[in-house]
Order: sequence, then structure tokens, then C-alpha cells
Amino acid sequence: MFFIKKFEEIEEQEKNPVNKMYLQELLLQLKDFTKLDDVENDEKKYEKIAEVITKFVNSLSNPKYRYNSQTTNGFKPNSPIFSSIYLDDIIHLLLKHQPILKRKGVIFDKTSFDANIRFKPSKLINIDKEPMLLFEKSEEILQIAQKIDLQYRPSGKKSYNKYSLVLPILLFSTQRILTKDKLNTAIKVLNKAKQSFEKVKLLVVCEALHPDFFPNMKIQEIDSVFVLRKQFYSQRLQPIDPTLLKKLEERIDYLLQDYDIDYREIVKAGIIT
Repeated sequence: MFFIKKFEEIEEQEKNPVNKMYLQELLLQLKDFTKLDDVENDEKKYEKIAEVITKFVNSLSNPKYRYNSQTTNGFKPNSPIFSSIYLDDIIHLLLKHQPILKRKGVIFDKTSFDANIRFKPSKLINIDKEPMLLFEKSEEILQIAQKIDLQYRPSGKKSYNKYSLVLPILLFSTQRILTKDKLNTAIKVLNKAKQSFEKVKLLVVCEALHPDFFPNMKIQEIDSVFVLRKQFYSQRLQPIDPTLLKKLEERIDYLLQDYDIDYREIVKAGIIT
């Protein structure tokens, strides 16, 4: 689980004994996450996932975990413990049994992908003597991706130039509070991913929207935005809605199945949107 791993890393590096105790407290609560691995065939799995996440986030909001400048105990607002990593774990739980993850070379992780792939020798005179394939690493993002091993050689030569590339399939941007800037950042990553794989999709998953922002889906490149608490952040926080978790899983399944559009059925409906 992503969040447990991050907490264990922080706890191992923490020097403040009070903070270390706080982290151990939170890690005990995070163990409830691991119990969710067995809910795949449970008819109430969405309710159980929502309950565990909501309970943990409520605990995390305890003021004692916030940094106190007088005691120097607690964690600053930019600490990873207040990040949205647990939303990554929700997605992990929803797609861990997806058939695509059993394909050779397919991974699900928070990692970078390779973009702007091109052949570009430093000098044309050395075109048969040096590796020519160049590419850039993206920012790290939660994703399903295809790892490929690639090799080529100039005709007539015996040795190959070998590369390992990561090609994005489905990207996930997870945020506690979705703002215009965060959405624009996610869209930039998506546009970079399309340089490598034109059919790549992006799903945005957040708990709430910033009170001054509403995404205009008609002009965006993203597939869907899921607001798990069904609210703006300025309102009193509501529990995560389990029905949205079900719809999120269904949307992931739909995108990964890559269904062909039946235009005959659309024409029968008489409305093309």
C-alpha cells in the first residue's frame, strides 16, 4: 500500500520522539487498509473502503498532529502525511484484479513515463556509431503503464543499442482538494503522455473541489473528475460516498476495456453529443 510505505519511510527518518509516537499511532490505524485487500468479492466492499478511509482522515485531522511552533511537535502542512496518497490506495484496491495487470510488462505504480521519443544523433557523420534514440522522463504520476524493451541496430552491424521504455496507458491524478492549478498541471502531464501513446486517458480523483473552481469538462482533455465527498471544500466535510467508488471502478473498467463505439445505436437514439 502506497500510504503505509510512505509512513514507514517517514517514521524511520523521524528524530523527534513525540512525532515518532504520532506516526506509530497513525500506522496502527493504517493497518486497517491492509484488511481491505480481501474485500474484492464482498458485496459491501465499497462501503468498507469508504468507512476505513473516512475514519482515517478524521483521525488525521486531530489538531495534535499539526505543527506547534512552541513545542516543535507535529507536522507541517506540506508533510506527506497530509497528502492525498491514501487516494492512490483506493485506486489500487479498485483495480488490483484488473485483467490488464496480468499482461506481460504492465505495471501499476507512481512513476514516470517516457515522452518525446525521437531519433536524434548528435552528429550525422556518427549515425551508425552511437545510440540515436532520445527521450525524456515525465513527472512521477500514478499510472497503469506498459514497460517495453527496445533495441535496434544499423543494417549490417552485429551489436544492438538497447533501451527500456515506460509507455503510459491510464493516468490518475489524485488530490485532496482540486484547484484550477492542480488540474492544469495534470493536463500538461497528459499532453506529454499523448506524445508517447495517443490513446492514453486521465482520471482525476479528489475529495472536494476548491470553492472558487469548477472544471469545465467541455474544454478539458481529461476523461472524468470524481469528487468523492460530493462537495466544495468550503463546506463541512461529508464522508466519502461509496456509490462513487463503485462508479469509479466501473469507469476504470470501461476505459481499460477500450470498447468500440456503436455508431448505429447512437443514430437510433437520434441525438449525437
